[in-house]
Amino acid sequence: MTETATVLVTVKTYPSPSDKYGETVCVAGVRLDDGVPKWIRLYPMRFRLVDYEQQFAKYEILEIPVVPHGGADPRLESMRPDQTRMRSIRKVGTARNWAERRDLIRPLIGATTTCELIAANQAVDYSQSAPSLGLVKVSHVEVRIADGEPWDASQLSKAVRAAQPDLFNPTGFRELQPAPFRVSIKYHCGAPACPGHQPSLLDWETGQAGRRWSREKGPARAKQMLLDKYESLFDESVDTHLFVGNFHQHRASFSALGVWSPKVERPGTIEAPLFD
Repeated sequence: MTETATVLVTVKTYPSPSDKYGETVCVAGVRLDDGVPKWIRLYPMRFRLVDYEQQFAKYEILEIPVVPHGGADPRLESMRPDQTRMRSIRKVGTARNWAERRDLIRPLIGATTTCELIAANQAVDYSQSAPSLGLVKVSHVEVRIADGEPWDASQLSKAVRAAQPDLFNPTGFRELQPAPFRVSIKYHCGAPACPGHQPSLLDWETGQAGRRWSREKGPARAKQMLLDKYESLFDESVDTHLFVGNFHQHRASFSALGVWSPKVERPGTIEAPLFD
């Protein structure tokens, strides 16, 4: 059954080479059309290889037809989108310390922990669903930057094929390059006995920043700039949470998909919800 979802995009991962689609990005966000905000994952989504009208930004509200993946992916949040019928509504900005963004997704902010998500997925078998996305409060954070991994032979072959000219694009595309650096976030979630987590950060912005800064400043300087950027996002003045999500085939493994980073709201400065 196809339904039209209204989605605030909060996560857009770095592209991956794909046999079927050329390149794909995993997109996650918050569904706004169902009474209360809830998580949704849109896959597959394409970005570089589609027309401008089918591209989108983080914190953009989209209307898009979706259908469940069904048995191929039993996670309730996972939906197959029809990107050709996607419609952009508007972008949600950062005015008043992310006030509208916070209001739109407020019940989900810090509503779970990574440990709770892992435990819920370990308690079910593959055919059963368990929560697969969350926005978790983090503490005791250490950011680490390492060199990225090159594509393996299979990934390289897919990237080369996706860039080839065809009937609709006779000049071809720039070949997709792997992210030059791996950013990992070592942290504790809010679970009382949390042993700590250390996922890679998979979002688009991390990979793009690393590529651009390497080109403009050189790899060594780019690595330091990435470290400075992400350490600043986990400063005590920032109310930092991580968007986390699991893997289709590894349901108890949760990666970091993006950073939620408004400033800490001081006593007396918290405003009423925009739409009360």
